[in-house]
Amino acid sequence: MAIPRDPYRSVVLGNLGFLEDPFRWAPDPRFLYLSSQHRPIMNQLHRAIESERCLAFIEGERGVGKSVIARRLESYYGARPNEYRVSFIHQPNFDSYYSTLLGLSKSFVLKRRKGIPNQRAELEKFLSAEIGMGKVVLFILDDVGNQFNREVFEELDWVSREYAPVVIFGGPEISKILHRIPDVLERTSRATLLPFSLDDAVEFIEFRVMVAGRKTPMFAKDAIEYIWESTKGNPKDMVVVCGRAINELGARDEDFVTMDIAEVAVESYLSSPLVAIEPVTEIIQSAASPEAETLEETPSNEYA
Repeated sequence: MAIPRDPYRSVVLGNLGFLEDPFRWAPDPRFLYLSSQHRPIMNQLHRAIESERCLAFIEGERGVGKSVIARRLESYYGARPNEYRVSFIHQPNFDSYYSTLLGLSKSFVLKRRKGIPNQRAELEKFLSAEIGMGKVVLFILDDVGNQFNREVFEELDWVSREYAPVVIFGGPEISKILHRIPDVLERTSRATLLPFSLDDAVEFIEFRVMVAGRKTPMFAKDAIEYIWESTKGNPKDMVVVCGRAINELGARDEDFVTMDIAEVAVESYLSSPLVAIEPVTEIIQSAASPEAETLEETPSNEYA
């Protein structure tokens, strides 16, 4: 087993009954907790993708769960290689017709061609061949920036109408651009991810604790409520605070987060909210961590 990058935190996690860190920043589909508002969005995305022709856009502020949902889609459809070919593109730098075609082509290691018509023909050849073999090609574009413009959306709209579903995850600024292209907008399936309600926050934290291997609760309900209020329900910020609460448990040699520990963790978050906790990716024990339940049985949600 590899030596953890933070041996002390690894020991703390093991003492708390964890097989792995429940509050890592990195998006991990196994920790995807679909809240009451995320569940219908995931169902909407499944219907859109499985219709085989769609352009879908999911918007939300930083940290509300976009990247984890994107990764869950990649994992879910990527596990069905006889039916789907999945392209996951993180932070695509598309800003024109040509760069969009080239970026989509490169995601499947297709040749670079000179000019828009030639690059489009290269992509069309590949997509037609996959469809001919009975497969659906799925493009997932995660964490898109505001360089997206009319040309990008028109090219993605063409791909989605003619060949393959395209799902885009981005911030509200992307929605403003899309609204300036009404003909594409009217063909786009859209949804907005919002911060958690208190009930969802409680289930979110308890879910992550369970998936990481601990068999007993670790947070008092009033501590979770305080964390939720302090982070305004933002899942990613809640992960940061909970991770710092674990540090405080280690410093005190305790194993349950009470209100006073939550207050220390929140104070740390408020003083330096952008300082990430170094993730511990190694398994603490040799046993595998519990599998999250399947998407159909227990959808779940997270940050991004």
